[in-house]
Amino acid sequence: MAPAFNIHDVFNQVDAWDAHTPNYSVISNGLGAASPSNSTIVMNGIANLTEHTPSLVAFVLANDVDRIYLGHSAAVYPANLFAPTTMDGMLVLISGNRSESCVALCLDGTATDKIVDTPVPSVATITGATAHTAPNPVMRVAAPINQAPTVTVGRIIVLPSYASVALLQAFPEGYLDQRQFYMAIQAALLNASPALIATWGPVLQWWTAACTDPCVLSVNLISPANPAQSVALEKWKSSTLAHLHGRVPHLGPGLTAAHLDSSMTKLQQTMVDNAQARMTFDRDHAVKTMADRHGEELTRTIMRLCDVTDEANLPPVHTLLAKSPKGSAYGIVGAELQARALDSDLKVDEAAVPLVTPTLLDQVFRRYQPASPSGMEFGVGLTPFAIICGGHKEMAAVRATIQKATFVEGGASISLANASALVRSDVRMPTDTQVAVDKLYGWSLVIDVFHGPNHPVAKTV
Repeated sequence: MAPAFNIHDVFNQVDAWDAHTPNYSVISNGLGAASPSNSTIVMNGIANLTEHTPSLVAFVLANDVDRIYLGHSAAVYPANLFAPTTMDGMLVLISGNRSESCVALCLDGTATDKIVDTPVPSVATITGATAHTAPNPVMRVAAPINQAPTVTVGRIIVLPSYASVALLQAFPEGYLDQRQFYMAIQAALLNASPALIATWGPVLQWWTAACTDPCVLSVNLISPANPAQSVALEKWKSSTLAHLHGRVPHLGPGLTAAHLDSSMTKLQQTMVDNAQARMTFDRDHAVKTMADRHGEELTRTIMRLCDVTDEANLPPVHTLLAKSPKGSAYGIVGAELQARALDSDLKVDEAAVPLVTPTLLDQVFRRYQPASPSGMEFGVGLTPFAIICGGHKEMAAVRATIQKATFVEGGASISLANASALVRSDVRMPTDTQVAVDKLYGWSLVIDVFHGPNHPVAKTV
């Protein structure tokens, strides 16, 4: 189905038609009242004409004689041998300017007949004070007996194509009354040359016949005999409109510099909005609470270990670990230990800050087990024996292990032997007094970072 469009937009496109403004005298002589052709030839000629030119057909319906209807896209209704209809071989056309609201009409077999020498009132009578310009306008008047001029006209008439766009725009419903039709003629002929005015002579004669009472040129509609035929007529209309729209696939005004500038501005703003929305999403996605990261049960355990009742009051190391990717854990805990060493009253220099070993990080800061499950395992949990500081003889090996663990958590592959080394814990009883002091000082710093410096345990040790 073609998208909604205005018929006049298609009619207005010069390159969409084989002849956008054909010679109306040729049309009038070939298909009008002066044509010697019979009604069947005229019907086929009108259908052929509207295929190649943006022409409108005017007609009056027998059940609505005070209106003149405008039709376009005329065709001879295609017969189907296997599904004959009452409309087969009849003239069908579409009325209306909006594709989504226009209607398909089928005219009876007399639509292209001629009315010969029929009396009509004069133009002055029709437009006079007793008819069109009366306080209550009268659309049709009787022809004076034995004094009226006579005309020979067709029941329907093809209008000059250059007036089609204006008529469709002015009367999008597809009909107008006789008075409006005359005003449209006057508008079309405003400042026109005598030659152009002369071409409208047949139209003016047809109009006088349309203003005669009783109406002599009205045509009857043929209605579909059943719902199936109604559907068939609607399919014909849809197909015809799609074909009409296909003449100009991209309807609309031409692209101007102002349009381009406006479009680029809108595109730029859309890109900025999308970038801001993405940044907001990434920020909100990265901001995880302890409950988001660890679940409600473990979060309550952490708060109990830190003696707080709200996540906001937890020591910074826990919230930082919850919001950060796994590979940054060693750096976060190490930075917190360095910061605590500077703030602490303990005499710990920067080189003696405890190292964040894989075992300490995993058992204490990830599994939140500051004490061994049984309480009887040596060096397990947050114990001074698990603390290794700078300058201890195990320092080089531990730093190498930390570096490997950092690479692994960043996504690097690792062998089974190296994986076993990462989880191995070499905890020994200190034999040197200074090493024991370093371990105790380091243990105090880790407790401050884990529990918080104001925790009773932290104050005690």
